[in-house]
Amino acid sequence: MLRAIPRTLDDSKLESFLLSDKAAFLYFLGDLEPPFSERTRFATIEWDEQILGVALVYQESSAAALLAYAPNESLGIILDTLKPPQEFAFHITPNLLDEMERQALVSSAESFKRYVRQGTPEAFNHPNCRKLQLKDLPAARKLKSGIDEIWFTTEQFSINPFVGVFDDDQMIAMAGTHCFSASRNVAALGSIGVHPSRRGEGWGECATRAILSEMRGVVDFIGLNVVEDNRVARRLYEKLGFKECDSWVMGMAEWDVLKS
Repeated sequence: MLRAIPRTLDDSKLESFLLSDKAAFLYFLGDLEPPFSERTRFATIEWDEQILGVALVYQESSAAALLAYAPNESLGIILDTLKPPQEFAFHITPNLLDEMERQALVSSAESFKRYVRQGTPEAFNHPNCRKLQLKDLPAARKLKSGIDEIWFTTEQFSINPFVGVFDDDQMIAMAGTHCFSASRNVAALGSIGVHPSRRGEGWGECATRAILSEMRGVVDFIGLNVVEDNRVARRLYEKLGFKECDSWVMGMAEWDVLKS
């Protein structure tokens, strides 16, 4: 019988499963790191004590996200076990989308490709680039306000590596990490974006090279997600040594938690 088993105090079985495929479980590994782990509920999807998949719900006061890498027909038991709030973002393998649409009201869904690279990134220095500090948060938020590709929480910004590209005192591009674990040797890049008025000038590549350079000597297994039809970004990541490995679907959904 297929079951969803909530996380226990002993993470060794869960972590061993996640480390067996870093590319697939990149973001799950990041959420094992404190302080993010304190707001994350994990469940393994098991049949006769064999782990077949994993899911989590990460919840802050204003937002929640469901991640699931799991077999067909397992989403119902995942929702019943982890009980996300009524509205949540989802990040799931494509085989779960039909069931998501049966279990919940899906308001948006978009296909993404997962890219990964392994090995020490090249050193990169540019006079317009620098590592961001907490004092740069207002400028990062200003840039974020007009760019869909940029998304981060204040906590991510204050803990994980981020870089900015500046023209005089104005931030015109940035790149960061949505998850980061030096102890598990993984990082996932995110919030890579350029001000609309400065696109086509190479600043996206500059920011990406700069954030990769920040990983030198810290982690060498690095991944990211990119919208499937964003050919320009995909060519850039391939140029920087990333290789496509699998597909994901991300979107927003609502479900009736009281019926669970």
